[in-house]
Amino acid sequence: TYASPVTASNSIILHRGNVTFTMNATHTANALFRIGDTLEFPVLTLATGTLQTSAPNAVLGNGLDGIGTFNINDSDALFQTTTATSDITVGQLGGGVMNITNGGQVIGSDDIIIGNQATATGTVTVNGFNPLPAPGVTSHVRTTAANGDIIVGLSGRGTINIQAGGKVTSSDDIWIASN
Repeated sequence: TYASPVTASNSIILHRGNVTFTMNATHTANALFRIGDTLEFPVLTLATGTLQTSAPNAVLGNGLDGIGTFNINDSDALFQTTTATSDITVGQLGGGVMNITNGGQVIGSDDIIIGNQATATGTVTVNGFNPLPAPGVTSHVRTTAANGDIIVGLSGRGTINIQAGGKVTSSDDIWIASN
């Protein structure tokens, strides 16, 4: 569990294990944000707080044989990219899984790509259910750039599950099986 008041780091790279972030202050990863570079199955859970990256891209499942999982699972848990051209890629070369539950929020400043390369498998689940103490807050995934797309299956296999009132909003297009 990471609950440090440190507000910035150079990179967040998770190769193996299970890590939970309980953030007391906004934390920014400036250079790299990658989960799942190797033949391992790391899991990062953002339990509370804001985690953001100004890296060129936030990538889950970067390695050919790895599976990177990122859970954003509370009404005060927010993950976002902050650079205008930063993409969120769920399944770059390997497997990527992103679960947004209990009112969690994900904001991609540019594109959100699920299943990028031909070898990739990406799955995003947005479950809107939020029990007490914050009823009415629903899980939401969105892009903010004028040309911010959500692409499900660019060259790889992509799946997006929208459940129980979850929201997915693109500021431009939503592409299904793009290539």
